[in-house]
Amino acid sequence: MWQDEAKFDEHTIAKSLARPIHFIDDKGYNNSVWAAATHLEFGWIGWVHCREKLVQNWLYTVYILKVTHHDKLMIQWPVKTYNPAFGCVVGYLKWHDDVLSIVYTEKHLIYACTLQVSGEVRLIEIGKLGDEWGIYGNVLACWDRGKAQVRRYMLPNLEFLPALNESEAIQNNLLRPIE
Repeated sequence: MWQDEAKFDEHTIAKSLARPIHFIDDKGYNNSVWAAATHLEFGWIGWVHCREKLVQNWLYTVYILKVTHHDKLMIQWPVKTYNPAFGCVVGYLKWHDDVLSIVYTEKHLIYACTLQVSGEVRLIEIGKLGDEWGIYGNVLACWDRGKAQVRRYMLPNLEFLPALNESEAIQNNLLRPIE
């Protein structure tokens, strides 16, 4: 998977959450689901919730990674962004056993985060805006052009693996050759 925006079935998630994907709440805030993943075995639903409203010519925006189980909110984690008004693009959101893994891009950086159902969070910066990254099985790889290497992390714990140079990364199918 190369930097594709995370896909999810809006209808299934809306039905599971018993709410629409987009709605305006009683305080006038626009609420929407930006990405979601359902744990098929346990029924946990993890999603990025965006809440925003224009207040005195300023766009108030907040992103929250939420996890529910049987309509009970288990976890709310504010997604780290430089400035939420510039957005948060989720490129990967998937359950790995009892850990929800997310890779997202904000104004300047690319982050990887894991959220355990116990509430423990691990967040790391994996690259800068424009860097290429991908998921290969349980390995997250990010191409650092400045250092001419591919940094790798094991999912779901985000354990750092030894970096590879360009030719090693191509041999391991972790990088497309630069043409």
